[in-house]
Amino acid sequence: MSNLEKFKSDLEDKYGSGYLWEFIDDTEMSALDDLPLGAVLVEDKDDVTYDSYGNEDSTLKRIFKLPDYGDIHVMFEGTRRSYAGEEWDSVKEVQQKEKVIKYWE
Repeated sequence: MSNLEKFKSDLEDKYGSGYLWEFIDDTEMSALDDLPLGAVLVEDKDDVTYDSYGNEDSTLKRIFKLPDYGDIHVMFEGTRRSYAGEEWDSVKEVQQKEKVIKYWE
């Protein structure tokens, strides 16, 4: 069982079938140094946007480091819309990469 699978299993054991939303809800209600399952928030990459009528249409991405699961990083992805509420769709393991861009001036 990979570290990601173990993390997902522990999430489901703790929160049940709605574990993505429940985990994010817990992280929003907790102090940053006391997140569930030993998680550490690394980046909050939420892209909050509004249309011309003032309705929210946002893409949500949060990256957590999981020291208790072999120091893997996971990204939770979801959406928040004024007319449909907040939904968390997936969690996947991610790795930080570096891009070097060369250009001519």
